[in-house]
Amino acid sequence: MILGRATLPRRAAGLAAVALALTAVSGCHSSVPNPSIHIAPGDGVAVSVGDLDVRNLLVVVDAKGSTGSAAGTVVNPGSAATTVMVRTMDEALQGTKGPEVAVPAGGIARLDGVPVTAVPAPPGAMVTLVLSTPASGDVQVLVPVVPLAGDYATATPTATPTVTAPATP
Repeated sequence: MILGRATLPRRAAGLAAVALALTAVSGCHSSVPNPSIHIAPGDGVAVSVGDLDVRNLLVVVDAKGSTGSAAGTVVNPGSAATTVMVRTMDEALQGTKGPEVAVPAGGIARLDGVPVTAVPAPPGAMVTLVLSTPASGDVQVLVPVVPLAGDYATATPTATPTVTAPATP
């Protein structure tokens, strides 16, 4: 009987050690990503312009000073259609209007091919674009400039961006 009493504290200590070990490895650790940090999974940047969400925004250009094209997606979760204007900081300071893209209510518009004239930075650098909507006014966005090569080899300026209306149930 004395041996049975001696093993009881050992068993309790062993169970406590197992419980402590399970708590330590239960998955609660500091490397879990912070859900409040937004990570843009692409080459471009993400920004909000008023009620619009702009995703993966960048500029594609062959050389500094030449005309390039914007690339990215504009999401309009609102119930009213709107437009977004894209231009360089120099154009905005001079009061020059840039191309406007229609964004349907509850829909998306691709900025791919929207011309950006006289891109003031070479590929590999950053450039400030000014995005404007009637409701938000001007919003400055620092975006990467990528070369007209690889995945962007066919990203040349066009006059008609792709607009997608919301799906109807």
